[in-house]
Amino acid sequence: MTGKPRIEVIDRLDGLDSLSPALEELARSNRRARAFDRPGFLLPLARAAMTEGRKPMCLAAWRGQDLCGFAPIFARRSVRALFGCRLGPPRFGETPQFSLLAAPEDATDEIAAALAHHLRKLPWLEQRFPLESTDSVFASAWADSFATPGFSVRRAPGPMLHVASGAKSGDDYLRMLSGKARNRIRRYRRRLDEGGGEIEMLTGPIDVEPCIDDLREIVRRSWKATARMQSAGMRLLAGQIRNLVPDGTMRLWFVRAGNRRVAVNLELKDGAGRRSGYFSAQDPAANKLYPGLNLVVAIVQQAFDDGARQIDYWNARDYVKPMATGQRETIALSITRTDAISRLRLAAWRRLRRNGTRESDAST
Repeated sequence: MTGKPRIEVIDRLDGLDSLSPALEELARSNRRARAFDRPGFLLPLARAAMTEGRKPMCLAAWRGQDLCGFAPIFARRSVRALFGCRLGPPRFGETPQFSLLAAPEDATDEIAAALAHHLRKLPWLEQRFPLESTDSVFASAWADSFATPGFSVRRAPGPMLHVASGAKSGDDYLRMLSGKARNRIRRYRRRLDEGGGEIEMLTGPIDVEPCIDDLREIVRRSWKATARMQSAGMRLLAGQIRNLVPDGTMRLWFVRAGNRRVAVNLELKDGAGRRSGYFSAQDPAANKLYPGLNLVVAIVQQAFDDGARQIDYWNARDYVKPMATGQRETIALSITRTDAISRLRLAAWRRLRRNGTRESDAST
């Protein structure tokens, strides 16, 4: 079907719910799509993001009855709505990169331009995408669509994220690591075995409710046990587990010590042979078993044995580096309106944020 796509703004959660079947089909047909782009991942995250004041401003492109494009854009207003809003992907804590999806894929530039043209008409001051791959649609076609008078586009270097790639099997992966890293892995695995610890992986059509209960207990005992994480965060993870484990998109990895699970790691996979780490937590009482590193190594080895071509740790911290075989670049993309009124509003908005931060610091 030819002609310009029809653009729809989806600004309610029930609108995203009703879009779910079409979005699932679009994500499955697109090679760029990650597990993050599946509605089973996105919708629970949208609910969590809305508890922190973010509102959907998602853009859907249609040709007839067919969804041909989707951009997961959310808005967050300042304390005073007078100063407009800032746009970006849905966020709750450390949120991974989402894709701008288009079908067919060779129409990506056209659809990105149509979505961006519609977004120009809406009230916003700034867009921020803090963790984009250098070849993502947001970093390329989307940013190029705003390279016009009235807008400023900035691409700044982001963190280098650790990845594991290039291995033909789990054993081949170990051979790619340094001798020091391999010795460390063997030593920590011996600690796990001697302590009676076991690694288990679950996915597919299983009863996930006991796993969710164990995850909740592990989080409660971990350093991540904030009120925010134990309420909205656990609802987010429970929803994603219920949605993604049954079809194998998500794998649950646990370390069990005796009759209790003491550590967890959630792994995501997509149809293009990519795997991603997502969430992990552990009971400090099990630290002597080194469950975190043992889980990471088990996940990566199994992924390569299954034929995965890349495992993305979504992590830039130094402690992950010995387990990685390389890094990938990211950029921080910002798009700002440059007309006089928008500049004044943006300056006032930033000033309010700075003043609020100073007041908060002074009160603590």
